[in-house]
Amino acid sequence: MMTKDMVGDNDGSWQFGKNGRTTTRHRHTTQPRSTTNSTQAVVPHVTSTARPVLPEIDYPYLVYLEGLIDEPVCGGTLITPWHVLTTAYCTTRMTEIVVTVTAYHRQHAHARLVYVHPDFDSYTLTSDISIVVLREPLNVTRYAQLPDIISDPIDDNSTTKALDCVVVASRWMTPYYYIPVNVMYGLKACRESFDSEIQTTVSKTWREFICGMPNQGLRNDTGDPLICNGFQYGINSHAYRTKMQASETGSIDLQVRFLIVDYHREWIYGVIAADNRIDTNDGSPYAFPRLSISLVLPLLTIVFQLLSQLR
Repeated sequence: MMTKDMVGDNDGSWQFGKNGRTTTRHRHTTQPRSTTNSTQAVVPHVTSTARPVLPEIDYPYLVYLEGLIDEPVCGGTLITPWHVLTTAYCTTRMTEIVVTVTAYHRQHAHARLVYVHPDFDSYTLTSDISIVVLREPLNVTRYAQLPDIISDPIDDNSTTKALDCVVVASRWMTPYYYIPVNVMYGLKACRESFDSEIQTTVSKTWREFICGMPNQGLRNDTGDPLICNGFQYGINSHAYRTKMQASETGSIDLQVRFLIVDYHREWIYGVIAADNRIDTNDGSPYAFPRLSISLVLPLLTIVFQLLSQLR
C-alpha cells in the first residue's frame, strides 16, 4: 500500500517535555500554498561527478531522526542550526525525537518542538513535510539549500526528461551512502500502480511529487533528501508497487516519490520566522535574511509616512 498509518493531528505542533515525551500541544497558524491547474518543473539539469563523496564535505547537513524502539528511524536535513526538514509521516509517529548528524562525530540534539504541515493527509501523503525545532543548535559547516530556480509552467500532459540527482542517507550503525538516481516530473512520470485505488491517488496528487526511476537501488527511506546540483529539491516520501515486475527474478518493482520542497517553500519560511519570534532562550536561532527584510521594509514605510504627516 502507498498509504501509511498515522497518529496525531494534521496541523499544529507538538511540544516536548524535559523527559523527551510529548506533554502539550501548541497550534501555530500557517498559510498553505494554494494549488493551481498548472504546475512548474522544478528539477534542474545536473552534471554527474565521479569524485569520491565525503559526508563532512558534500553533505554536512545530513541527519537522521530516532524515536523509541518501536518507532521509525527517518532521514532529514539541517536547514538552519535549529531546524530539521523531514516528513510528516515520520514525526507524527514519534513520541520523542533525537536528531543525529551523520558526520562530525555523530553529534546529536533532542527535539523541542515539531511543526507538521496543516494540509498533511495521512492517506494520500500530500503535504508530507515537517520541521523539527531543536533544543540545542547543531552547528555544521553548511546547511541544506532550498532551490530558488523555477522553470516555466508545463502542461498537465507533458513530462520532463529524466535528470541525474542523488539520494543521500545514513542510519545508526549503518555506513553512510548515496544513490545516483534519474528523476522525472509530470503527470506520466511515475509508473502505474498495480492497485487501481493507489493509481487514482497518484494521478490526483502528481503535482507535489518528483518520481525516481525504478530499479535504481532506491529504498523507501522516508525523509532522505533528493539533492540536485547542490540543492535539496525533494524529500523521500513514500513508495508503491508498480505493474512492472522483473520476469526472471520476480522481484517487486517499487516507484519512489519525492515531495517537492519548492511546493511548500512559503510554509517552510513561515515556520522558521514564527519560531524565531517565540524563541529567545540560549541564543537566537538562525533567521533567513529574506524574511527579515520582508518584515522590516513595511515597518520602515509606515514610519516614513507618519513622519511626513507630522511635518
